[in-house]
Amino acid sequence: MERRGEPVVIGTEDSLALEARYPGMGFAETRVVEFAPRAMTLDLDHGRIPDGASFHFIVAGNPDPEPVDASAWFAVDQPHEALLRLR
Repeated sequence: MERRGEPVVIGTEDSLALEARYPGMGFAETRVVEFAPRAMTLDLDHGRIPDGASFHFIVAGNPDPEPVDASAWFAVDQPHEALLRLR
C-alpha cells in the first residue's frame, strides 16, 4: 500500500504468535489473518476467545527510500506485550 508515493505497511500477529499467547485455542491450526484487496481481518471463533483477550493492528509509513532498511516492517512486527506497555 502507498500513501503519496510512500510505503505504508499494515500488520498484526500471525497464527503462531496468537497460539503462543493463547495456547490450546487452535490458532496454529487455522489461518487467522485474512487479506482482501482493501482489508485485513482476524477471523476468530468468538466463542473460544478468553475474557480480556486483546488483539492489535499497526499501521506504519515511511518515506521512500526508507531511512532505515525495513523500518516499517519492523514497526508492525512488535510483540503484543510491548504494545500494551505503551498505553
